[in-house]
Amino acid sequence: MKKYLFYFLVVFAVSFFFFISFVQAARSDGLDTELELPDLCGKGGTEFIFAATGDTFPHENIQAVGQRKGYDYLFDYVRPYLKVSDISYTNFDGAMLKGSPQSAYPMFNYNPALAKALKNAGIGVVSIANNHILDRGPKGLDATIGVLNDAGILHHGSVTSTESKNPPPPYLPIMISRDGVDVKIGFISATWGTNGNADPFRQVSLLWNSNQYGKQSGPIRQEVLDAVRKAKKETDFVVVAAHWGVEYQFYPHAGQIDGAKQLAKAGADVILGAQPHTLQPVDLLEVDGRKVLVVYSLANFIASQGMYQAKSYSATSVIFYFTFVKEKDGAVHLSGYRYLPTIHVDKDTRPAPIKTDELRGVQEHVRLIMRDFSGKRQIQPDPSKAFEQIATCPVQEITPSVEGGVLTVTPSVGFFKMAMTVDTDSPSDSGISKISVIIWYSVGGMFLFLFAYFLLRHFVK
Repeated sequence: MKKYLFYFLVVFAVSFFFFISFVQAARSDGLDTELELPDLCGKGGTEFIFAATGDTFPHENIQAVGQRKGYDYLFDYVRPYLKVSDISYTNFDGAMLKGSPQSAYPMFNYNPALAKALKNAGIGVVSIANNHILDRGPKGLDATIGVLNDAGILHHGSVTSTESKNPPPPYLPIMISRDGVDVKIGFISATWGTNGNADPFRQVSLLWNSNQYGKQSGPIRQEVLDAVRKAKKETDFVVVAAHWGVEYQFYPHAGQIDGAKQLAKAGADVILGAQPHTLQPVDLLEVDGRKVLVVYSLANFIASQGMYQAKSYSATSVIFYFTFVKEKDGAVHLSGYRYLPTIHVDKDTRPAPIKTDELRGVQEHVRLIMRDFSGKRQIQPDPSKAFEQIATCPVQEITPSVEGGVLTVTPSVGFFKMAMTVDTDSPSDSGISKISVIIWYSVGGMFLFLFAYFLLRHFVK
């Protein structure tokens, strides 16, 4: 009897171990836990809003709609939510070389009309340091910069082949004003590489010493760190756009996390990630007494990767708003963040806000990645109330309701977390996939219990 009792205890211990592995936090870095923000408003002052989006790289079907209906049409659903900010940003992933055939993956080239449509949508600044910026070579990059200049869109991260003969500008100064108060932003952009596309004139700013996709780690390039330090000395607030990460991964790799710390140490106030084509978490770093906001990936602003939505949420993104305050004594600092979940609609061709009573599983995933489990930082898709929802000083507790109640998630329980991380929800999801995962684990646990019980009954007399 003692021998069988020993076997039972072994089975029980193994089962208990696997159960605990499901219900405990999965990450040591805390990126799967709720992010509690302290009061960052300080003494009060004038608050500014910066709206950030992810990758702009429209595929063929989107370009076809733009050609047929006009490129402004692509941004009709999101335009009001970009124009509410003091300045809005996107990562411009591709070329605009007139006369060269329009194309998408793997070598993106767009109609120059796209730039004007972005400007009309509210986009004022773009990163042009990314893996597709040389998809039409140096000639295409030169043309793209010219088109952006003509559209009145600011940019950083690459220079023309002619400009490359001189040291590139370390940062882009951006002046914005609200209520008669001015603030100067230093904007910097760099990328892991250019997909192996040749850069003979060294036009593109690189983030690491390596320019290989699989070697995104180690020291950030000295010229990038020096640019951040210079911007910190000469401007009020420093924003870095980092093109990095592994595609379709929900969490950053070690190189991104270490890279963010290096950039923060150099003086960055906000770091905006792009490349993975899916959202990655927000984090708040504390460096030398400063609070530094990082969002490791902002996913796809406009693209057609709906085929990967069920597994990777590649049609899901956010308009990410961060706010900063200029106090009466001139000090400028981060004050908070808000976000508006978006999804690609109309046959995967246009970004649109997600209504608070729809796509519950998708919203749960967004809140998990935004580390805002109750949705208090999520704004409702109401253009007339967008500004008052985004403002964080004084802090407002925004809790969108779903069917009369607050839509909440409880990621402190491991299998909830797991269900949301590997959820196979489609854009028409109503939360069924998550429930099925919970039922699966519940039935499995019950089976293990019954198995152990009958084993005990049979052998222990």
